[in-house]
Amino acid sequence: MGERVALLTRVSTEAQAEARRHSLDYQREHMEEVVEKHGWNVVRVYEIPGESAFKWNLSERPQFRAAIEDAARREFEILMVYDLSRFARNQAVLHSVRKTLMDAGVQLWVATGGYDAVQDSLRSGLEGIVAEQSSRDHSRRLKAAYAQRHARGYHTGDLPFAYSRGVDGVGVPISEEAEAVKWAFRAFVRGVDCDRIAHYFNEKGFRPRSRVGHAVFSITGVQSILENRYYTGVVTHLGHETRGLHVPILSENEWMACANMRIKR
Repeated sequence: MGERVALLTRVSTEAQAEARRHSLDYQREHMEEVVEKHGWNVVRVYEIPGESAFKWNLSERPQFRAAIEDAARREFEILMVYDLSRFARNQAVLHSVRKTLMDAGVQLWVATGGYDAVQDSLRSGLEGIVAEQSSRDHSRRLKAAYAQRHARGYHTGDLPFAYSRGVDGVGVPISEEAEAVKWAFRAFVRGVDCDRIAHYFNEKGFRPRSRVGHAVFSITGVQSILENRYYTGVVTHLGHETRGLHVPILSENEWMACANMRIKR
């Protein structure tokens, strides 16, 4: 009977999870070929979409942590990853996990390299250093790119409710939703509370732009709309504001009237 193997696939973003090159499916198919070649048996698969391998706090990587905890309990003899950069891009995490796996007698098999990263400390250490430095360089380039886009008037985050993404990512108002936003600001100034505004939005069938899967508007969701300067034509990045390229839904006076009412309440 062959060794029991757990496969761990990971990508940093949801978009990468769907792309062919190095996608979750691509990683898994490649590793399954390696498993078959060695005569091993896959007993578990951990799929981790949209998670950074640079994080050092494992509480922020629950599926990754689960794989390590299962390995420590010897639920398999080999934990296989596509390449080491898909596993950890933080040297402290890599060394700590290697120690845990070593104590448990579990291999960390790197499919693209064909080696055990637990036993081959030199190679895993060098690849780990390169992966961490690559992440740091990528982060610096990304921050610079975001700052440059902001200076040019582009939004650097997710577009808020009532906007769709147009050319070059510039927000384009969605007519019916934009009218609802205008109504919400004016209603709040008249004394209508956020709970009633949320009920109105939900009754109309509007859906929030939620990254955590909220399907209906809540009081918090409405408050976020009423506090968002984007609706006045402003884009904000790291606390800095500049005039955006998108078409505003509200005037500055309308936004300020709502802001003053929020202070009063």
